Amino acid sequence: MTASAVSIPRRRFSRIIPVAFLMYTIAFMDRLNIGMALPYMEKDLHFNPSVAGLASGILFIGYLFFQMPGGHLAEKWSAKKFILIALFVWGAFAMLTGLVTNVTELLIVRFLVGVAEGGVWPATLVLIGHWFPREERARARNLWVLCLPFASVMQAPLSGYILSVSNWHWLFVIEGFIPWVWAIVWAIAIVDWPHQASWLAPEERTFIETSIAAEREDREMKNVTLGQALGTKAAWMYTFAYVCQAFPGYGIAFFLPSLLKKAGFPIGTVGILTALPFAMAIIGILVHGFLSDRSMKRRIHVMIPMGITGASLIISSLFQNSLPILSIILLIIAGWGLYAFLGPFWTMVEQTFPADVAGPLMGFVNAIGNLGGFFGPLVVGMLVTSTHGYEAAFLFLGIAALFMAFLMSFVRIREGQAARVSPPRGVSA
Repeated sequence: MTASAVSIPRRRFSRIIPVAFLMYTIAFMDRLNIGMALPYMEKDLHFNPSVAGLASGILFIGYLFFQMPGGHLAEKWSAKKFILIALFVWGAFAMLTGLVTNVTELLIVRFLVGVAEGGVWPATLVLIGHWFPREERARARNLWVLCLPFASVMQAPLSGYILSVSNWHWLFVIEGFIPWVWAIVWAIAIVDWPHQASWLAPEERTFIETSIAAEREDREMKNVTLGQALGTKAAWMYTFAYVCQAFPGYGIAFFLPSLLKKAGFPIGTVGILTALPFAMAIIGILVHGFLSDRSMKRRIHVMIPMGITGASLIISSLFQNSLPILSIILLIIAGWGLYAFLGPFWTMVEQTFPADVAGPLMGFVNAIGNLGGFFGPLVVGMLVTSTHGYEAAFLFLGIAALFMAFLMSFVRIREGQAARVSPPRGVSA
């Protein structure tokens, strides 16, 4: 961090990040809660595990549609308004899930939940980019993505409690109503730009606007259109890397409980052990977000956490039968890199492309990358079915993580320095 930034107030860390954190925690819980409801829905709606897998994954197909528009509208129109609308729309479809009466309705509604949520991730990335200069951005984004392991830990007990006192219909209705409540908080607390915030100290506002104005002139690529950016090697390296990272993330979330149950652990222990990789992920997020901003080096803080995850998964797969306790310990360690790379990764993407291109380009990378969340579990399921065990499946997840780190080694950006700051017109340094 530059000396000029040391004395700058950072009230936006306590104002913007917590509201965005809880907003996406709610989104991620509405994505995951079907896993808790499926055993009850299979019985009531009369479908088999294959349909259950489709119902879980079809959200990611709907997720494709608003990724690029979400990033574009957040940059050109308003991230605040776009996400505010999305909160109401995805909440409505999430509640409708509790009213479905057959498989067709279930698939349609889950698809529409994905469509409504689709643009929220890139829009939030853009919003954070408006509030945190490059030398703070990896840390800010990693503090935000703490919502992913947090939601993974919180969703199961909350949904389990609702199911214990009611049924799956009310599970979706109650958890779908929460986005409507949070929309009120979002509307009051969030503004798009620092100059719109009356609560911001003048020196903090000047620092942000001066730094970000300089960054917009300090990109790896300048004067390229979105179409030209999509044709670059860097764009596709980012995209393929993001596909690879989705395999271990969703693979562990979906299949670790089954592995542990097969190993003979009681259901209470399975719940605790399943949460531990995500607890490890929280530590990884905090460490790599801080170190990435401190060194201003991004690529290494993408490659190291994914390398740890990949190596841990591969070694774990080799000891699943001979040393099961060691294998489980390594699976917990594998959680370190599941989300720790995200802040540095998205900061790299943003640094590579012009500001008006970076938003939709991040949406494109996220859209295609999240197909790993659809296809990864399918591949894992096929490997488990064909081999009658989890060794090959978790070996595949580890290789995917290592390949993601390998791909990032080919992306070249200038590192180790903040943007060269020149005061923008009308702002004094």
